[in-house]
Amino acid sequence: MATVELQKMTPAEYLAFERASDLRHEFVNGEVREVTGARRPHNLVAGSIFAFLYSTNLEGTFEVYQNDMRVRIPGGSYYYPDVVVTPSPPELEDDYGDTVTNPLAAFEVTSPSTEAIDRSEKLANYQRMESLTDYLIVSQDEVRVDHYRRIDDRRWELTIYDSLDAMLSLSSIKCELPLKKVYERVDIK
Repeated sequence: MATVELQKMTPAEYLAFERASDLRHEFVNGEVREVTGARRPHNLVAGSIFAFLYSTNLEGTFEVYQNDMRVRIPGGSYYYPDVVVTPSPPELEDDYGDTVTNPLAAFEVTSPSTEAIDRSEKLANYQRMESLTDYLIVSQDEVRVDHYRRIDDRRWELTIYDSLDAMLSLSSIKCELPLKKVYERVDIK
């Protein structure tokens, strides 16, 4: 998804602006960035992740959202992960019910305009969240998932998956996600 930088705001101003807007915007260090649409492969990959996780949640121990659930980062930044998993019920920032504060896993599907942000700024900010145990950067153009898994309060482990036979283990929700399912509807190079 492409981003367009807009203007400086406080977190409260951002939330009021965002809730009145028909478009989505992320908020980092006082800057508001419009989040624009995604290409077909991006939507298919994110949709496959969402559908698989949703369908495996038979006991209702977690909730999974795609695209429109905002995540508040400590320090006042806000992102819209492509897929986010929370405990059930999640901790919400306020009564609006549109912002979670305790994600367990966040998935960002890369696009040419956002990959650098996903791999640097978002990685650093998501790793500051005490509740987050898994941050996954998923390619839409090739079979590749960079899985950052929390080891303890200060350390993260990176595992790179690049085979359709690989299984991603999300221990926080007791789920294994086959890459075959992630990429089953996408033509991969």
